[in-house]
Amino acid sequence: MRFLFSAAGSDIAGFMTVQGSVVEYNIAKGWFFSVPKSIVIARRQGVYSSEYPFTVVITISDDNGSFVMHGISGYGYGHGYGRTDQWEFLGFHISNDTGMIDYAPDLGQYGRQFISMRVIDRSPFLLTISIFKCSSIVLFDLIDPLQMTPKTFLDPRFRSTNIGSVSAWYSEPSQIAVIDFATLSEPIFWGTYLVPFEKLGMAFVQPNQKVILLYRLGPSLEIVGTLTNSSAAYPEGFGYRAPPAGEQLTLNFTIVKLFLDTFSLAKNRYQKLKDSYVRNTYSEMYLQKSSEYYFTSLDYLRKNNFSSVYSNALIGWNCAFHAYKNTMSIFSDVLNVDFFFMALFIVSSIFLERLFLNTYGFKRIISVSAIMVIQFSAFYFVNPASKIVMSFAMLPLAVSILILLLFTLIIFFNDIRGLAKEYIERTMGKHFIEKPSGSLLQVAFTYGSQNLRKRKFRTFLVMFSVTTITFAMLALTSSYAAPRIAYSTASKSFPAYRGILVKGDPQGTPSNIISQEFANWIKTSYPDAIVSLRVWVYPQSVSGKEVFTFIQKDDRSFMIRAVLGLSSEESEISNFTRFLMSGSFFNTTDYYSVILSYVAAKNLNVSVGDFIKLGYYTLKVKGIYNSSDFNKLKDLDGYTFSPVDPSGIQRILIGPVVSQGLTVNYLSGDQIIIVPSDLAIKLGGYISSVAIRIDSDVERSSLTDLLSYTISKQMIYSSDGSVVKMPVLALGLSLQGWSTMTIPLAIGALTILSTLIGGVMERTSEIKTYSAVGIDPFQISIIFISESLIYALSAGAIGYIIGIIANIMLLNFGILPSDFIVNTSSLPTALAVATALVSTILSAVYPSWMASKLVTPSLERRWKLPTKPKGDEWYIPLPFSTKDLPEAIGVLNYLKEYLEAHKMETPEPFIVVSVDLNKESYVLSCNMALQPLESGVTQRVEVAIKTLEARTSFDIKIVKLSGPRDTWESVNYNVVDSLRKQMLLWRSLTPEDREKYIKSS
Repeated sequence: MRFLFSAAGSDIAGFMTVQGSVVEYNIAKGWFFSVPKSIVIARRQGVYSSEYPFTVVITISDDNGSFVMHGISGYGYGHGYGRTDQWEFLGFHISNDTGMIDYAPDLGQYGRQFISMRVIDRSPFLLTISIFKCSSIVLFDLIDPLQMTPKTFLDPRFRSTNIGSVSAWYSEPSQIAVIDFATLSEPIFWGTYLVPFEKLGMAFVQPNQKVILLYRLGPSLEIVGTLTNSSAAYPEGFGYRAPPAGEQLTLNFTIVKLFLDTFSLAKNRYQKLKDSYVRNTYSEMYLQKSSEYYFTSLDYLRKNNFSSVYSNALIGWNCAFHAYKNTMSIFSDVLNVDFFFMALFIVSSIFLERLFLNTYGFKRIISVSAIMVIQFSAFYFVNPASKIVMSFAMLPLAVSILILLLFTLIIFFNDIRGLAKEYIERTMGKHFIEKPSGSLLQVAFTYGSQNLRKRKFRTFLVMFSVTTITFAMLALTSSYAAPRIAYSTASKSFPAYRGILVKGDPQGTPSNIISQEFANWIKTSYPDAIVSLRVWVYPQSVSGKEVFTFIQKDDRSFMIRAVLGLSSEESEISNFTRFLMSGSFFNTTDYYSVILSYVAAKNLNVSVGDFIKLGYYTLKVKGIYNSSDFNKLKDLDGYTFSPVDPSGIQRILIGPVVSQGLTVNYLSGDQIIIVPSDLAIKLGGYISSVAIRIDSDVERSSLTDLLSYTISKQMIYSSDGSVVKMPVLALGLSLQGWSTMTIPLAIGALTILSTLIGGVMERTSEIKTYSAVGIDPFQISIIFISESLIYALSAGAIGYIIGIIANIMLLNFGILPSDFIVNTSSLPTALAVATALVSTILSAVYPSWMASKLVTPSLERRWKLPTKPKGDEWYIPLPFSTKDLPEAIGVLNYLKEYLEAHKMETPEPFIVVSVDLNKESYVLSCNMALQPLESGVTQRVEVAIKTLEARTSFDIKIVKLSGPRDTWESVNYNVVDSLRKQMLLWRSLTPEDREKYIKSS
């Protein structure tokens, strides 16, 4: 061992004592009772694979269920590298009758609190271990079906050491979840036991209990496989019956069961969707592929060809997972879209009541509720997808609660706004424009519904148009996600052969692992293909500084940095024999053989037929190759298949690296030796790439597409002998009928537009009446927009129901093509409805703008300065007057209060320095600095009263004191406009408030 670390005592062991007891929860008595003679296992987290003592401590509890453990490391004691150790404590009991486990760790509601990882921070440390009476279910083949690799791959060089996280080159979190079959929920008592680097697992359940098992994988613990004990009669499965206590159920061929149960579950659930006119081409494609591997696996099983059964079940499981994942996402999609339509029906029910019934008080509540019930019932009976959603009645209830919550929030924010308004008035006075948006919307929708009721025929025409558009968008269009393979030419490529290269990303070395099962599946499924495995073997790190080992011949030695394993088929793919200077390439019977570089052979003074030593192995020299020629070897990706230089990979070097950037360096031919791939795997290597030669264009294209659909971690290169391409799985959107609906949709929108414009011209006198009572242009626009919303939401809900009915009828009568995808409840359906609603609302934008132009300008319109500056002075008359002099002085006092509130930075473009009101000359003067302050613009502003006949008006005189003229001119518009608006706000004050300012002046 060449890695530098401490001996067992200081790094492994500790000096802490743990005292505890093993207990079982008794439901009948409601308390915990001890379990004597139980096995207690303490494991240090992260070193499960270590064979050193004290990483796992085992003891047996006494007759009272108590135990004592010594030598446990803890917080700040007995460990190297400054680590804080965490320990997991597990309890088991072995049946005296069967010799098998009859008590196991309890992960249920009465035991989970006792199973967490512990940091031993005191001695003695007291703890309790909860176990329960159980039977066992044994599982095999727990691998990663998505990448077709082991879920954890240990560093083969340090599988027996205590080097923490570096002991694994690749690892995915995994979990077995136990579900009670009767309740489909977590059992009261359950447990599992998984070792990350093993394919085995155990589930512990109560004796004779029926359960289903879920295999979860990845950071989010996504369900990748199910064990439901399914059959043709019970596609959802009828669960596995646990044996009596102390016995175990062994699920042989677990990978086949995982595949078949996951496939059966996905197929059955997708069929429910399809029967409800909800389809997904992704799911159909993966189900089709899963079905093919399903029958292939069964055929191999009948022939007792277990290797082929395993490899086909693996790829079939991969396809079944994708089918299951997409199918379950559709269920979520259906639920979300139905939630959208529930909200649409609730809002449209309110508008429909105002249009057709217009009741008041309690009758309005009854009427709206009745319309909601009618729409919900029609949706439930018309839309088949609603029947597959569990607890459909909860949807309208959930939406109703959400809407009530929104109303509550609106009331809450209005109250907050009211409090803020009171505070501002107390501190600054009434110097702001209040815009009652909530009441404005309420009034707008009230007036909007009344206007629609007055003009019944016009309302009918517009609603008919909106209903027709919504109906057409649903009944004659379809959009759905369609999988497709996009090809891009490889940036660096060398079409050395006609075939496919599957290669892990070399930047991810050493986690770029490909499983042996994957290669076996290709050999089984494509018997005409020539498959070669490329295996990389790295020696142990030497003091965390270098990675190397030696090959020896007598007293001579030669240093190598890695070992490359090649299959005997490699000569038929890359024509490796052309690099040989003497000897021959491996054949199928070679095992303890080696091919050396000319430099290595010369240093060892060996030739073909001699023997060398690699560690404990004696290898026969099969051939000698030219290193320079080998370095020129290029695979389909444009690189050699020599191992990556380990000096730049921290996880291989186990020490600081000089650089680990984006550039990957490969070892040269004289830094490696070549052995048969089977021997390389035995030496602790892993498959880094698989080369597949397929001369048939059809088979090569078929395999390339299949690999693109099933694996995502590895890179795929495909060559026809002249060019190399990389396939990428792309998400395409397929549209049916949308091109033919573009013109009708535009015509419908223009029809609505012309109708609404005609309505505006017809209601000119009504709009002028609104203006006379003080309604501004923005409020007029809101009234017309609210009418379009009433049209869109009311008619859209009706059009959706009619469109769904038409869709199903047209499809059943064969009017629509058989491949037409209805998707009664999916995002494309919501998209079609939303398109119709948006087109209706957009059609009302221009008529609303036209209506606003008919209203007298208000505070919202831009006021223009009537004069220009002369030199550094600027006289501006203001369009404001009062009835007498006392009121004018009150206005000046009001402006003084406003300016004094701006002696600090505010959103206004000025900061007031000083303010003075001369009550004898009736002049309000102030000095201010204009923003941005960096410009250095300062000025003096005087607001004076001018008496003319029976009215008094106001003039502003501005004198520039400093700063550039262009900035002074451009900013002063906002300064004068803010003072003008304050004068207009004077009119909005109550007589009592105005009198207060007049008296105080």
